[in-house]
Amino acid sequence: MSPATGGPAIKGLATLCAVVVVLMGTVSVVNLAVPDLAAGPWAPTGSELTWIVDAYAVLFACLLLPSGVLGTRWGRRRTLLIGLSVFVLGSVLSALAGSVPSLVAARALAGAGAALALPQTLALPLATAPGPRRTHVITVWTASTSIAGVVGNGLGGIALQVTSWRGVFLGAAVLAAGLAVLIGTRVRSLPRSAGIPVDVRGLVFFTLAVSSVLVVLVEGPVRGAEPVVLVAAVSFLLTASGFVLTELRTSSPSVDLRSFEDSRLSSAVLGITVLFGALFSLFFLNATYLRTVHDASPALAGAALVPVALVMFVVTRAGSRLVRRWGVWRVSALGFLLAGSGFAVLAGAAGTRSWALWELGVVVVAAGAGLCSAPLSTVVLETLAPGGDGAGAGLNSTVRELGAAFGVAVAGVLLGHGTLAPELVVAGTVRTFVLVSAVLVVTAVLVALGLRTTGFSCAEHGKTRGGAQERTSLRSRHPLPEGPP
Repeated sequence: MSPATGGPAIKGLATLCAVVVVLMGTVSVVNLAVPDLAAGPWAPTGSELTWIVDAYAVLFACLLLPSGVLGTRWGRRRTLLIGLSVFVLGSVLSALAGSVPSLVAARALAGAGAALALPQTLALPLATAPGPRRTHVITVWTASTSIAGVVGNGLGGIALQVTSWRGVFLGAAVLAAGLAVLIGTRVRSLPRSAGIPVDVRGLVFFTLAVSSVLVVLVEGPVRGAEPVVLVAAVSFLLTASGFVLTELRTSSPSVDLRSFEDSRLSSAVLGITVLFGALFSLFFLNATYLRTVHDASPALAGAALVPVALVMFVVTRAGSRLVRRWGVWRVSALGFLLAGSGFAVLAGAAGTRSWALWELGVVVVAAGAGLCSAPLSTVVLETLAPGGDGAGAGLNSTVRELGAAFGVAVAGVLLGHGTLAPELVVAGTVRTFVLVSAVLVVTAVLVALGLRTTGFSCAEHGKTRGGAQERTSLRSRHPLPEGPP
């Protein structure tokens, strides 16, 4: 039994995927606790509730880009263990928080640890997998990221049923610590390259730019043209410009911005960002809507999203076969259109307060997301870094978390900043899902055009038209996920 495909490798991949579920599922657990936090002694405002959820996602997203390089420089397993340690500390401090600011700060610390750890969970198995197994690794890892929010909702709902949100954070810390022990025995270390430079200046500009635009987005509707909003707007313009100039001039950028001239990469990044923004807007509003409007328990509200995991698992596997037959652009467009239709159904369900219609919308959204998630991730990974050096993994994870952060922020703004009265929750949910539905339809067109015009429309490599061989298809240039066995 070869080391790449044997039992130890399978156990190592399973452990790494469990880490992914814990790190990304933590975002969704907090969504279930929003009504409890809103009714608690702190009486947080709507924007404060959004920051409690988004502080983790923002630091998570911003630090993912350099963490791939840091993993190569420090050693991937060592970086993974350092990240898990920081995550454990942040989770414990979150459980012990005594105010909204301290909870936001602790959540941000946990997000920083998660950012260090996550890219290593993909780069480690990819570095040791032979060519034919790389597609399997990508598919399994992609499936774990896709179901993380659902697992967080399901298990988090049960946990909130028997304990408080503080207990949930302590539970996450215990799980992460246990997985760190398993990693020490199941995942072997890889050689490191200590001389690789880290783009510190670019990282600072990127973090400030993302934080600034979120301040404008979250606080702008409440504060208007107050100094904090104006300063954040100016800060975004300056830091975003600084990031672009730094990345174009440095010899070791966190992201080679020139690579986005390839419409395959830019289209896939756009698609993943929008898709995960849509999914996390659903995860954020699902708990608030069901618990407020239908008076559901945390466990029942979390269970409402369990179909997402099952549907995405099945559809992702079927989607890889469809890509080989129809081409990635057709399948991706179909996925976005299907997800957009699901959000339209969800908007109707919220307006009519129909739980059955709500579940139908959830299933349709999951089917659409399952069709396009893995193929688009494959395009990013193999277009940017076909050698598996971590750059593709870092960018892929970053755009997912950026999408999650902005999805939560937009949902929080459209939900409103007053009390969580049922009528206001219904109105905010309908507004959000109508907007998300429209954005997904537009994205379907943009992604299809970007991928179709670059040769991804071929169903088979080597297929000819009029005696001339077509351009290389996705199947040959970018191995397609075959689905879990």
